Amino acid sequence: MGAVEDARYDGVDRRPWGKFDSATLTVYSLLFHLIDVGAVAGVLWDRFLTPSQREVISAGLNVSQEQARSLVSFLAAMHDIGKLIPYWQSLEPSARIRLGEDLLADTGPVVHVPHARASMHAGLHLLGELGFAVGGNDSPAVRAAQCLGGHHGRFLQLDVDGAASVHRVQATLGGPVWQDLRRRYTRLLWHLFGLDEAPDRVSVEAAVLITGLTMVADRVASAVAGNVCPVVM
Repeated sequence: MGAVEDARYDGVDRRPWGKFDSATLTVYSLLFHLIDVGAVAGVLWDRFLTPSQREVISAGLNVSQEQARSLVSFLAAMHDIGKLIPYWQSLEPSARIRLGEDLLADTGPVVHVPHARASMHAGLHLLGELGFAVGGNDSPAVRAAQCLGGHHGRFLQLDVDGAASVHRVQATLGGPVWQDLRRRYTRLLWHLFGLDEAPDRVSVEAAVLITGLTMVADRVASAVAGNVCPVVM
C-alpha cells in the first residue's frame, strides 16, 4: 500500500507520542510533530534563508531550488524518526499505554538509544530505500542521516557497518512492526513534501545548512506544540 492509500484508509498509526506534558498527561502525536517541523522548515526557506544560502543547498544537492526546498522540508521532518523506538516510547508510561497492541507486543528488549542517534541509524536505511545512495562517509545517505542525528547541535559519527548496520538497528530499535511503521511514516512524509527522487549528492556545506535550519524549525514547532504540551522533549 502506498502513502496515499495508507492515509486514505486511516492506516497510519498516530498514537506514538512526540511531546508529552506530565502535569496534564497531554500527548502530542509524533507524526504531527514531524509534519510540523517539515512545514516550518519550508517557511524558513522562503522567508529567512538568503539567496546565497538557498543556492549553496540546491547546488550541494545537485537539484533545482524548488526540489531543494522539498528535500530540506522532508529531512527536517525526519529529524525525530528516532522517537519511534521502544526506548523513547517507554519513557512516559502514561503515553506508552496509548500505543497499539501490535507495537507493544513487538517491543522486545528495550535498549537505551538516544533519539537523535536512533534517527541517524534508522534514517540511514529508510533514506536508502528512497534512493539515497549508501556508501562511504561522503555518500548522500550517510550525510543526510547525519543531518538527522545532528539536530541537537552536534554531528555524530556514523558507523555504517557497526552500530548503524541493519542487524544492529533491528536488534536495538524495535521489531518488524516498529520498522514497518517508521517506513510508513517516512513514505508519508516523502509524499506530503512532494518528492519523487533522491539527490545524487549531499555536500558538506549543504548538510550544515540543512541541519541548522532543522534545529531552528524544531525549536519553532516545539514552541507551538508547547501551547498544547507545556513540557516538551
